[in-house]
Amino acid sequence: LATAPMWFLPCLFIVCLLYKALWDTFKSHKAVLPICFVLSAAAKIFFEEPIMVWSFNHGIKYLIYYAIGAAVFPVIKNFDFSAVKNLAVWQKALLAIAVTADIWYVCCIYFGRNIIPTPNLVSACAAVFINAMAIIIFMTLLSMIISRFKPLSVIGRETLGFCCGESISRALL
Repeated sequence: LATAPMWFLPCLFIVCLLYKALWDTFKSHKAVLPICFVLSAAAKIFFEEPIMVWSFNHGIKYLIYYAIGAAVFPVIKNFDFSAVKNLAVWQKALLAIAVTADIWYVCCIYFGRNIIPTPNLVSACAAVFINAMAIIIFMTLLSMIISRFKPLSVIGRETLGFCCGESISRALL
């Protein structure tokens, strides 16, 4: 399908609408985050497949990532990551072990090795939370590394526009 790379655009639209509705209703991350965890876990258990119109089920499933990002952004937007240089050796070692464990866990998720069984809503909530935090930490670290290399940074910014433009052009032709 020519437009397959753009599946996330309607999904993102759904996520933004759901999050805005929740935020307008509760106006607190302490209230919105648990609701998003439960909704994401329920979507994972009850209707992960087949893909619904506008990727509605995937929008609900990925809502937790958006909610965590919205909650954490005010805290990390001004965080000085260069402070890691000033850590003691044992703190750097502990950080390296945590990063290695996170990378291993994200690889397990990516290759479909379900480490946390999800037979019920409570365990699905735990899995969604742990998976979301692992992926967010991994992506933050990866983006920090990529941002240090100008060519990779430019490629990353241009990829979305290129993929969508190419897909639309191919579909039209």
